[in-house]
Amino acid sequence: MSEFTMVRFSEMATQVKTKVKPAETDLDRYVGLEHLDPESLHIRRWGVPGDVTGEKIVVQKGDIIFGKRRAYQRKVAIADFDCICSAHAMVLQPKEDVIIRELFPFFLQSDLFMNRAVQISVGGLSPTINWKDLARQEFPLPPIEEQRRIAKVLWAAEDVIVKDEALVAEAEHYKQVMMRELFSKGIGHEEFREVKRGFKLPVGWKLEKIDNLSEVRGGLQKSKDRAPKDNPRRYLTVAHVQKDNIDFGDPRYFEVSDAELEQYRLEAGDVLVVEGNGNLEELGRSAIFNGEIEDCVYQNMIIRIRPKDDSLISQYVCQYLNSPLGHRSVVKNGMSSSGLFHLGVERLMKIEIPIPPLPEQRQIASILSAIDDTIAAARASVEASKALKMRLINQLLSPDEETA
Repeated sequence: MSEFTMVRFSEMATQVKTKVKPAETDLDRYVGLEHLDPESLHIRRWGVPGDVTGEKIVVQKGDIIFGKRRAYQRKVAIADFDCICSAHAMVLQPKEDVIIRELFPFFLQSDLFMNRAVQISVGGLSPTINWKDLARQEFPLPPIEEQRRIAKVLWAAEDVIVKDEALVAEAEHYKQVMMRELFSKGIGHEEFREVKRGFKLPVGWKLEKIDNLSEVRGGLQKSKDRAPKDNPRRYLTVAHVQKDNIDFGDPRYFEVSDAELEQYRLEAGDVLVVEGNGNLEELGRSAIFNGEIEDCVYQNMIIRIRPKDDSLISQYVCQYLNSPLGHRSVVKNGMSSSGLFHLGVERLMKIEIPIPPLPEQRQIASILSAIDDTIAAARASVEASKALKMRLINQLLSPDEETA
């Protein structure tokens, strides 16, 4: 539109350059790029200055932190508190006679800005933006009054996202509470007995090792010899096995003999457990394979649990391993090696699970599955709200789109 004017970035924003050594600051929070979530304006986690060394940038409440390193990750956040931040970020303040403070963070999230930021980044493995290169870039901006109208619309969209995310967090917390109750007290029980010192279960429940009721098997080691050739088979990696669901995107294939296929082929109802991970919190995360793919196998960083008979249902096992009680057992039995945490087939087999009668297993699994459906719907709403916000940003801040 003709009302838009071209403005150099240095005319709309100032770079904060004040630096301090972590050991010499009175500020108690440190924000690194690892604390910023892509496409989110909110900082929900942080470290402390004692975690880091080297000079860091001083950030005041209201400043914008922009990840200048690997800009394609689209990390932009508004500081809600005073802190220090990584030198791999730029700390920016808008010049409010050119772009109002309420609109500036959305401008930084726009494709118009982000695509240019990626284009001018320099370097190989960790491309970075130089201030001098960014400062001379020109962008179209609407008049101040139009900026106010646009900012009002975008903040309304942002508020919807925040509310949706709060619903997800509330539902996830509720599930954690329910799992603690269901896997220790069951449904409607009044009588309990001590099955181990300090550990009680409802009367009628048993405490069983996983291998007493299930076949437990590790996966296939990937190697150069397994490059797809004569018998390529779909295989699942740790990245595919998320908590409570399997992501079948990014398909992988490797060579599997007929004999190996017989041993490692997945069947509907198999529980897949992450055997190794660099993050202890992700060790043991589990999901159920429901037969979505024929002749599918799994890598050695995954363990397969297959109930031996109908005395144990897969959904109950999976939910238990993903519960706080189950995860504590996983962590207790895990070990660290070469920067990774491992569970191992033998250690997983010895983990004990509280086993209620089959009807109660089904009830517990059903309750938790219903909560999972609520969480999934809330997450889908968050993603839809984010997509809508990005469409609005790109439409309202583009001179080629109708803003009326």
